[in-house]
Amino acid sequence: MQDFARRDLGFCWIRGRRLCLLVAELRRGSVEDLNGQFDRIEDTKYITGCAMLIRRVVLEKVGMFDPIFYPAYSEDADLSTRTLRAGHRLVYVPRAKLWHKVSAFSGGGISPMKTRLKVEHNLIYFKHYARWYHWITIPWCVGGLAIIFVIRQLLKGNFKVVGALAQGFFHALGRLWSSKPRARALPGSDAGRPS
Repeated sequence: MQDFARRDLGFCWIRGRRLCLLVAELRRGSVEDLNGQFDRIEDTKYITGCAMLIRRVVLEKVGMFDPIFYPAYSEDADLSTRTLRAGHRLVYVPRAKLWHKVSAFSGGGISPMKTRLKVEHNLIYFKHYARWYHWITIPWCVGGLAIIFVIRQLLKGNFKVVGALAQGFFHALGRLWSSKPRARALPGSDAGRPS
């Protein structure tokens, strides 16, 4: 699916994404010029939640969005990962298009709410899916990106966003080892999160 940020500019906000835990990459995509290079159907490792079309049988097997990621951010990466691990495919279809107001829920752009939730939920995602060898690089990558982000936001005077980053980090630490409920399957199904 193509999720457009600006129709008038002809840009594609995201067309699927690969998730790389080795470098702590859980970004939502990039702005790429649409000039035909993405005109073929292909498998992908991630589909953004605003552009998912999922068969009921898949949801019965892997479960719904995990409530630990409520209200937003990383729930789609989690569902994408569970879907792939259950043996299903994630497919990018270029004919499917969606006009989406990016980050409208959290105030758009870089807001304190979005920053806190993304930091907190990405760290929870990493805890669920990263293997021991990923943790060799995750602290360095996350730490390095956080330092760059903080410097940029301080230079812009976005002090609330910097505080939200710290808040998200410390809130994630408090939740990382708690036993929160996992995703629930559709009614009538015994499915849950695969172990």
